[in-house]
Amino acid sequence: MQRFDKRFKYFLRSFFLAYCTLLSALCYAANYPKPQGYVSDFANILDAGSRQSLETGRCSASARFSRC
Repeated sequence: MQRFDKRFKYFLRSFFLAYCTLLSALCYAANYPKPQGYVSDFANILDAGSRQSLETGRCSASARFSRC
């Protein structure tokens, strides 16, 4: 029974350490740029017309890769 208790304590300790590490990594994650309206095109892929049509909501979700 003591062997099981030692393994369980080791598991809990390891799990807690991993949880704390993950939590701290999420807290100090990279800073993301602030959103620019409804459409944030930081890769500069969209032209002004496509961006404006997405902003006004004329494109449906199923047609997001086709022309509106």
